[in-house]
Amino acid sequence: NSGLKIISSYAAAIGIPNERIVDEDGNLLLTDYIKASHEYGLSVFVYSLSSKPEKLPPFADTFSSLLDFYLQTADMDGIYTDSFREAKVALDRLEEEKKKKGELPPFFSSLNLSPPSDSGTRKNSPENPENESL
Repeated sequence: NSGLKIISSYAAAIGIPNERIVDEDGNLLLTDYIKASHEYGLSVFVYSLSSKPEKLPPFADTFSSLLDFYLQTADMDGIYTDSFREAKVALDRLEEEKKKKGELPPFFSSLNLSPPSDSGTRKNSPENPENESL
């Protein structure tokens, strides 16, 4: 996309209106454009989100679920909102949920284990050349 290439030569980010990113049913409309923007090094922001119940789209029942949708599903880097306090609370909650997903349950934590690495090779597995004999 030559337009994004030109924009990336002078800008660090772009903003897209929320109604251009997703339809009323929650279907993403600009996935290729957002992906290309990221490939050109641009951050992508959605505007303008509101926490007012009457302004929530049909696919999001809470402001927190709306933020989660845009930041996780739609791959936005940030938001513009008139509901800063609500956004801060919702984002803090989402961050805590992410941290909890990466933590081990208390029983396993007490065994001094760690979550598996992204490498896909487990310690003491047949795929690991450092496999110890029993």
